[in-house]
Amino acid sequence: LYDKLNLPVFYDMATNRKRVSRDNAPKGRSTNVRTLELLVGMHPFVDQLLEYRKLDKMISAYVMGFDRDTRGDGRIHSLVKMHGTVTGRLSYANPPIQTVPDETGLGEDFGRMRHIFVAQDSNTHVIAQGDYKRCEIYVIATHSNDEALTEDLQTNDFHKTAAAFMYHIPFELVTSMQRSNAKRLVFGVIYGLSEGMLAYKFKVSLQEAHAWVEAFFSRYEGFANWRVEQWRKALNDGEIRSLFG
Repeated sequence: LYDKLNLPVFYDMATNRKRVSRDNAPKGRSTNVRTLELLVGMHPFVDQLLEYRKLDKMISAYVMGFDRDTRGDGRIHSLVKMHGTVTGRLSYANPPIQTVPDETGLGEDFGRMRHIFVAQDSNTHVIAQGDYKRCEIYVIATHSNDEALTEDLQTNDFHKTAAAFMYHIPFELVTSMQRSNAKRLVFGVIYGLSEGMLAYKFKVSLQEAHAWVEAFFSRYEGFANWRVEQWRKALNDGEIRSLFG
């Protein structure tokens, strides 16, 4: 990456959370994912390396991991952790089944990982799945007082609404794939996914990924301003506060 391909050296994102950009990044070699995402689009090998990392994780964490955690009865009994995350969500260990992706984009062999789970007896047992249903977006809308975000959340299909302005098309013409992409974009932006990684995940140019992010923040300006304000408070005051203080 650095010696033979002469790609620029960016900050090691694994050892420091400081926000960096392509134009002004401290020096420090790294090949972790958060650093590699800054190199997306600069050379085909970067995308190939990220794809390899993704496939390697699927095999080591899920395929081999599930085999390792199979109990004597031939089934998996994951440990439920009531306080395993700082966000308040339930988490699981041995194996961490909540991290199993639904759509991997890796073809038929690894395309639908969750389909490997089946109930013990389909006549008497079922596997139920629960979801918070945009909980994070509701929290953000409340904290930021973003009127556009609040209004869009009241529509029949928030992610379809997001897809309409993301692709600049009428609501009724949005396809299921475009809706899925919009959903991934919304949560990606909320959780700080860089434009480089968005370009990699969606297989689009950096310019297109940048345009999507700009469209998102242009529509939800209240959230954009609130996010910057939270960064400022964290840097200057060393803390941020919830609605309860």
